[in-house]
Amino acid sequence: MPDFRSIDWEACFKTGLFFILRQNSMKRLLLIRHAKAERYADTDFERPLSERGISDCAKVAKVLASQNFMPDKILLSPSKRTMETADEFIRYLNWPEETIELNRSLYLGSCSTLLQEIRKTGENIESLCLIGHNDGITELFNSVSDMKIDNMPTCSVGIIVTEEIPWQDWGKVRGKLRFYSDPKRA
Repeated sequence: MPDFRSIDWEACFKTGLFFILRQNSMKRLLLIRHAKAERYADTDFERPLSERGISDCAKVAKVLASQNFMPDKILLSPSKRTMETADEFIRYLNWPEETIELNRSLYLGSCSTLLQEIRKTGENIESLCLIGHNDGITELFNSVSDMKIDNMPTCSVGIIVTEEIPWQDWGKVRGKLRFYSDPKRA
C-alpha cells in the first residue's frame, strides 16, 4: 500500500496524474431485478407492482442500506414495474431522483444489450445501478460476477465491484460479488 502522505499532490495535479488515478478507480454495479408485479394488465409493459412486491422492496432496501450504496446513476427500464421498484428503493434509501435515466432498450433486454448500456457509462460514474428484467438481468449477473446464480428472483439485488476496470471493459473481466440479497434472505 503506497504512503499517500509522501505523494507530491501539486505535481500530480499539474501533470494530470490525478486524473489518471481518478479514472481508474473502483467501479460498483448494483443489479436489481424488479419486484413482484401483478399478473395482468392491459400490456406487459404496464404491469404494476403487487402488494407483495411493494413489501419486498421495503425488506430488501432495509438490508441493502447496510452497504451504503449511493448510485451516481440509475439505468432503468421504463416499464411500470421497474419504475415503481425504483421509486420504492429511492424512497427507502434516499437516493437522488435526478440520477435516473430511463432507457427503453433495458425493457426485456438481453445480457448483451444490458452490457452495451453499461459500457456507455462515463468514467466519472463510480456507482451504477441497473434495474431490469429476467432473463437478461440474471445472465448479466453471471457475465460480470465471479459468482453464478441460476435465477435472480424478483426484488433480488447484487453488488459487483471491480478495481481499475473501466465501464467499457465490463463483461470482459469478472468483478467480485460483494453483496447479494433477495426477499427470502432479507
